[in-house]
Amino acid sequence: MATINTEKGKWSKPERAKLVVDILALLITTTLTIALFVYGEKISSAKWTNQKLVEKRIALYDSVMPMFNDILCYHNLFGNFKELSPSDIITRKRKLDKIFYTQKYFFSQDFAVEYDNFMKLCFDTNTGDYLDAKIKANLEYHKNAFVKAATDSSKKWQPEWDSSFSKAITADSLIANSYYKLMELLGRDIGVKKDE
Repeated sequence: MATINTEKGKWSKPERAKLVVDILALLITTTLTIALFVYGEKISSAKWTNQKLVEKRIALYDSVMPMFNDILCYHNLFGNFKELSPSDIITRKRKLDKIFYTQKYFFSQDFAVEYDNFMKLCFDTNTGDYLDAKIKANLEYHKNAFVKAATDSSKKWQPEWDSSFSKAITADSLIANSYYKLMELLGRDIGVKKDE
């Protein structure tokens, strides 16, 4: 550090220059330290936010994919379809809609578009005011499959289930393709699968 020339009570030019350089170095070092700290905090905050978003999406994945799978199995008559009734499938649609529309912004835009596509393929929602959506599948085919697959004699086709089906029918392959696309998009959103 510069020292004062006590004989004259004034600073010499070299002493003043050294003092100015020391002060500037201190200011620059302090400013850089603060800037790096703030930048590091922003990065840390962004990483934490991203991690929480991924955790939320994983939780959403865990809650919605089994319901999507039930709808797929019911339409295509495989897996656990024989354990499900038309009422169960419509209930799953309602639950999925509630989750999706209350937490829509946790999903990517691509997922949202495919969600709407999947639901339109599986259900007829234009059934009238206050009426349930109807399943877009062949009633007789599903009724016969249910009766044939029923292993529990207490599980019988209920006549009121007939009204759960739409006259419109969607090909099983379209529903399966949409389902697998939903899985891929949600997987990509949580970082499980990247676009190639």
